[in-house]
Amino acid sequence: MPTSNSNSNQHCNGFRDADEASSYPLVSVKWKDAESQGGPSWEDSQEMLDFAKKPLVIVHTVGHLIHADDEKLAITDTVSGDQMGGVTKIPRLWIMEMVELEPRRQEIDGSLSMPPGDGQRSVG
Repeated sequence: MPTSNSNSNQHCNGFRDADEASSYPLVSVKWKDAESQGGPSWEDSQEMLDFAKKPLVIVHTVGHLIHADDEKLAITDTVSGDQMGGVTKIPRLWIMEMVELEPRRQEIDGSLSMPPGDGQRSVG
C-alpha cells in the first residue's frame, strides 16, 4: 500500500511506463454509499419514510490504490504512462471490506475465453 503522508498529495504523475504505475496495489473494496431522494419541491411523507428505511446501497470498486490516509482511500481504474483514468475517493468509515488482489500474468492467444455465465447481457 502506498505510504501515507498527511503533508503531501500522493498521485501517479511522472510514471515512465505502465510497469512503474503498477507498483500501486490492485484492490477490491466493498463499501456502503450515501443516497438521497427528492428534489426542490414537496415530497410525499410516506414515500420519504419508506426510502429512509431502505438499506444503504453496497458498492464494489476494483482498481489501483493510489492514495490512502486516515480519512479516505483513492482508487483509479486505469493507468497509462503519466496519465490515469478517473479517481474514486471512498471515506474509510464507509468501507466494509478491502482485499489486496494478486496480479497474475497470462499470455493471451488472441481469443479470450469467458467463464460459464459469461456475464453478457442483451441490450434492448
